[in-house]
Amino acid sequence: MIKIISLILFISSFTIVGYTQKQDFEWIVNYDYLKFKRDSGSGSTKISFKSESGNPFIYLDSINIIEFYRSASCIADTNGNFLFAFNGYHAEDATGERLINWETIKDNCEPIPQGHLIIPIPNKSDQFYLFTTNIKWVGGEGVIAVIELSRSIIKIKSGKRVEVISGKTQVIADTLDAGKINACKHANGRDWWIIAPVDRINHFYNILLTPTGIDTIFLQKVNDLYRAADAGFSSFSPNGEYYIIGSNMAFNHLDGKGNYIDFFQFDRCNGQLYNHQYRYVDTLQPYGVGVEFSPNNKFLYVASGNSLFQFGIENNELKDKQLVANYDGYLTEYSPGKFSSNLFHQLQLGPDGRIYVGNDLTYSKEFTTINKPNNSYRNCDFRQHNVSIPTIKTCMSAFPKYRLGPIDGSICDSLGIDNIPWCHWRYDQDTSDYLKFEFTDLSAYEVEEWNWNFGDTKSNANTSDAKNPTHQFSEKGIYEVCLIVKNRNGEDTLCRTVRIGVMVNTEDEHEIPEIQIWPNPCEDYVIINVMDYNPQKMILKLYDLWGRSIDSKPLYQGSHYMNLKNLAAGVYVAQVTEDGKVISSRWIVKL
Repeated sequence: MIKIISLILFISSFTIVGYTQKQDFEWIVNYDYLKFKRDSGSGSTKISFKSESGNPFIYLDSINIIEFYRSASCIADTNGNFLFAFNGYHAEDATGERLINWETIKDNCEPIPQGHLIIPIPNKSDQFYLFTTNIKWVGGEGVIAVIELSRSIIKIKSGKRVEVISGKTQVIADTLDAGKINACKHANGRDWWIIAPVDRINHFYNILLTPTGIDTIFLQKVNDLYRAADAGFSSFSPNGEYYIIGSNMAFNHLDGKGNYIDFFQFDRCNGQLYNHQYRYVDTLQPYGVGVEFSPNNKFLYVASGNSLFQFGIENNELKDKQLVANYDGYLTEYSPGKFSSNLFHQLQLGPDGRIYVGNDLTYSKEFTTINKPNNSYRNCDFRQHNVSIPTIKTCMSAFPKYRLGPIDGSICDSLGIDNIPWCHWRYDQDTSDYLKFEFTDLSAYEVEEWNWNFGDTKSNANTSDAKNPTHQFSEKGIYEVCLIVKNRNGEDTLCRTVRIGVMVNTEDEHEIPEIQIWPNPCEDYVIINVMDYNPQKMILKLYDLWGRSIDSKPLYQGSHYMNLKNLAAGVYVAQVTEDGKVISSRWIVKL
């Protein structure tokens, strides 16, 4: 892969945080329910977005064993390498060890959804703030009150070790909403606004984080008296102009019970919320309401247990809700004879431009995805339980929108930071035509022009200025596909090698395609990873020792899940063919 970064002339005396921020490019999920199961609980699932195609690779990480029940936070460095994670009780770094001095942050923490948040300290690439909430139990088990927001300072050491250099210090002492802590870049493109809502009323603590630490804290009282509160999530739009809270109401100030959303516009200069709009979503269900914006900022998605909705945004106003889908009843068998639902709960926009839908704090081994969230509800390509993972999960990490620059020309654009484009994209091979590819731009920082070159010199359509083009390659081969993105401040280029139906051996004897099959031995499943190769017609066939065909599965670049739970214990042969030619054959031991 060739990466060309435009030369950026810094006209400010400030050190500017690099634009290639991939701090959400490695996700970790895990709930270690079945410790005795070889392939259902021994380690964590890592979801990496650093692949050649721009799509996620899924793998089992036996080093990190941190588990997440109600909430999760994790962060990578600016190149997308995992640094550490926090689950509400303790934090673990990439070595699998708890953070040095972690005892200074663990007291009185409680894992509640979005109850903690990791934010890079501006201009300090090796330091982070960890915001945590303290709670007290009121009225018996299951009823909590958030009474405090605290902060700790985390520093990266050598050898992948991470240290707490400043333990918990109180930031706010007040009765806060349950979780929903979130952050958005300041209009200067460097600092951060952190928003912590107060419980049940339209009061918000707005915290400004600068290179010197917490600079400002103020309490904003929005004109509307009440706001929905209780279990749910919050999110900022990718452009930072909108803020949303979803709440499941056990008791509700709005004359009735149900699920609600509170929508605001947000001023990135002064940190103020305004233009409050609330909407009733549906009848009461005992699940937190998930919320997330589309990458193009034109749609809002709301997960409400059994249903997923889309709201359009026009002229800063929410339009009527539209039903995307209802839950199809699929159940995960998390233990022999025990099943749990995959209802719609948490939503998170991924670096690949998809929105990932998490379950409702029940045991699950699948994600649901919205593959084309920039489209209207009829065409957003919603797919239920389509991404399988090797470990059980109950939640996923919540990330702020890292790739947001300044508001050029605004009164707060005072640091001389320009929105220099950052180029990033993914591609998807058509499953019915192996030469047809769909390209999706994932670039950031106010791109205005797109110039694609597919490296297909035999094609009459070798270039495109569309943002998200489709290209039919002339024949199988190895192509260098490049995208140049531009705006008035500069440009950036990302080139990737796209291999289609051509198998090669490199000088270091690294075979392409590389096929990974694991875990082995296994109990319930195997994961098959096809690395950096787009097949012509690849099939995995499973045979028993007598040569009888047991199962088969078509393969494409990326991660695949094969369920082996109903197979008898024994030894099987996994054979991979490409266009009829056997390219891999290996034993699989089923326990």
